Amino acid sequence: MQLLACLLLLIALFQYELPVSTSDYNSVPYIAELVHSPKPDSLFIPKAGSPLSFVSSIRALDPELRNELYIWRDYSSAAYKDDLQEWSCPVCLKAPLSASKLPVVVQNVADTSRAVIVVNPVLREIIVAFRGTQNIQSLIMDFEASLIPWPKGDPEIKAHKGFASSLEDILPSVINTIEYYSKAMPEYQVTITGHSLGGAHAALLAYHLIRHDATMAARVRLFMYNPPRPGNKAMARLFLKLKVRAWRVVVEKDVVSTMPPLKSGFSHMGKEIWIKNGDTSLECDTSLLDTENRRCSMYWPRETTMATSKEHSEFWGVRM
Repeated sequence: MQLLACLLLLIALFQYELPVSTSDYNSVPYIAELVHSPKPDSLFIPKAGSPLSFVSSIRALDPELRNELYIWRDYSSAAYKDDLQEWSCPVCLKAPLSASKLPVVVQNVADTSRAVIVVNPVLREIIVAFRGTQNIQSLIMDFEASLIPWPKGDPEIKAHKGFASSLEDILPSVINTIEYYSKAMPEYQVTITGHSLGGAHAALLAYHLIRHDATMAARVRLFMYNPPRPGNKAMARLFLKLKVRAWRVVVEKDVVSTMPPLKSGFSHMGKEIWIKNGDTSLECDTSLLDTENRRCSMYWPRETTMATSKEHSEFWGVRM
């Protein structure tokens, strides 16, 4: 019995191994190992991606997914531009964005929150793109980083108070527009995207939609680019349980995506796409126990001076 107990203890410790030292992450061989080596969870550990897995798999980014991420990056970029009512901004005229119709721009009086909703008949998508913050330092310093039940009624699932408050300024108009287009085009998917603060708003909108109508979980897709953490682990686990298709793109040295800190109870949503060493891109799975993959950007050291650099706003050579 003692031998069996010791064996079980060793398995548990191996299953929840600590990340390697940060110096190991700096090496090219380490990245090659992540992409090409056998899964580290092949012995005694639940299969990666299963609800009981702590160790989540990492692999090279699928080329088709990369091409799709380019599209939603461009929609997120468009949300920053002028001339959205006419859909005439330079990035708006790129294919397939150029096929977008019926643009509706919603923003609050203070112009701190903005969303643009369009219909793309070529992609067969209803698209909601949120603009990010105009000032990165304001995002880091000014928002009140506390968790509140949101929307009211569920004490377990919580959102970042500042992000939820700024979204609520425009939420009714955004919801009304989505519902109108959804009824007119029931076969279209609803894709929500955003960069920085816009990524946090995108995640909270996706949560709001599936919370009020669970069938929307199969219709909604979520793409976030260097977002801050928008809610708690209970919210992230709901996304996983309902199998919401959600991705967040994180650039290696971005600091905004590390905030607010995990130790304060916050968590990211969705599968991580980690852009490392400029163009090396990895897919990092998550699980109910590992809502953020411990082997990807979560433990990558960052300098706070990077908060105003291109690492926050440039994705595969294109700036927002």
